[in-house]
Amino acid sequence: MARPLVLDAARVSCPGCSRTHAACEPSNKQLGIEPTANQDSPISQNKQPLLGIDVWKHAYYLRYQNRRPEYVAAFFQVINWDFVSERYAKALS
Repeated sequence: MARPLVLDAARVSCPGCSRTHAACEPSNKQLGIEPTANQDSPISQNKQPLLGIDVWKHAYYLRYQNRRPEYVAAFFQVINWDFVSERYAKALS
């Protein structure tokens, strides 16, 4: 699975969101980007989360201060894409 730039852009530009997920809609097998607030999850909307990023300031402030884009870029360097791809394949089956 290639790095989803739309997830990257959504995450950096969504100041009111606490998390963003790449999620699969089981009924139509569509992959989507789901920004959520608080402890909400795509599961509550009957979607299968594949990957999530936490961007509340507590997740990155000590190391990145207000540099959220740098935090997001670093996050993408440690994603296990094979695992995400397996979750996506399982959601499609």
